Amino acid sequence: STLNVIVSIGAILAIGGIVATTMGYGVQLLMSYPLGVAESIATVILIGFSMDYCLHLAGAYIASKKATRQERTRESLTEMGVSVTAGALTTVFSAVFLFGTVLTFFQKFAFIIIFTIGGSWLWSTVFFSSFCMVFGPEGDFGEWLYILGQRKAEENGKEAAEVAEIPDAERGPAEA
Repeated sequence: STLNVIVSIGAILAIGGIVATTMGYGVQLLMSYPLGVAESIATVILIGFSMDYCLHLAGAYIASKKATRQERTRESLTEMGVSVTAGALTTVFSAVFLFGTVLTFFQKFAFIIIFTIGGSWLWSTVFFSSFCMVFGPEGDFGEWLYILGQRKAEENGKEAAEVAEIPDAERGPAEA
């Protein structure tokens, strides 16, 4: 969604960290849940939750017109940080009610949602933002369209140079 290879790498690392933290540390170590049907269903949903905040911050970073990494990161946190935090809080508060259910599935689901949202918020605001401050692109650097456009321009330049070498007498009507 960012069309930038560097920001995409940071987002992929953050999302991988969120999933590993939730499934490895939260589900396996803290709660000692076996990987059953409930955990498998929750894991599918976990991946969607883990992407949300990071991609919002990534989009805000790319949309920023600021010049430096630090300014772009600061603006993305200022513009989207409030929304990301509010979204995290409302999701956690809504999931708390699942702890009051009788079915174990919903209680496990509540824990996984809350742990995922907390981890996602931390990984997005701390890790991803730090990644952008240190490695984030400035200007058009790392943009796929720019990279592919340069390649296309080089190919078109090569074709134009080849056409320029053909004498006019040998060109067809469309080439002349």
